[in-house]
Amino acid sequence: MILISDHVWYLPNHIDMVTCPKNGMTSFKSFYHTAYRKAENRRLEHEKFEYAKGGPLHRRDQRIWNMSSFHDYPFRSGSTRFAVKRDPVKRFVSAVEFLQRRGRLQEPRCDRDYTHYEKVSDVLDGLENNRIFEFHLLPQTYFMGDRCKYDHIYDIVDLSSMFKAMTKKMGLQWSSALNVKANTMKTPVEKRITNDLSFTDIERIKSLYQIDYDNGWC
Repeated sequence: MILISDHVWYLPNHIDMVTCPKNGMTSFKSFYHTAYRKAENRRLEHEKFEYAKGGPLHRRDQRIWNMSSFHDYPFRSGSTRFAVKRDPVKRFVSAVEFLQRRGRLQEPRCDRDYTHYEKVSDVLDGLENNRIFEFHLLPQTYFMGDRCKYDHIYDIVDLSSMFKAMTKKMGLQWSSALNVKANTMKTPVEKRITNDLSFTDIERIKSLYQIDYDNGWC
């Protein structure tokens, strides 16, 4: 089971960041390493680190148990909270390209006879018929919940502004090393997927991720 607490990152000066797959997570991880090292004046390479658990594991567990609010779990009480949103259709296309490139877009309930999905319509069929379960394809709402809990929400194309705001909040000097931009350039496969999208495909994607539109994660 994937929990929202698995995607909460605790930064210095009481900043909480919730990440979501295909919403600039890789860029944020790079920023996190650099900013945390500057703020704490220590090298993260010497700490036990696990991405899925939100940074240095022992520090995360300590803080979540000692500082998170019972009524607002897993956030820390009084924290400044950040999140990144993305257009659901573009995020879906990016996720499909990512999974196809890594050979992970398969039916999870098969032992050996994996079914690979080459067409977007096949992927949509698999999702609509509950044949595919891959966390990269889950709605943004699943990871980030109620947007009213956040103080700052940025679009994926505006990550630099978010990192600047975080840097200022942490009391650090802004530098080019902290200016990590999301790679939003489409790969050839992603371009092909986008070009092959029919109007019906787009409407099906929007229907699958209606919860994100309803909750403002779009």
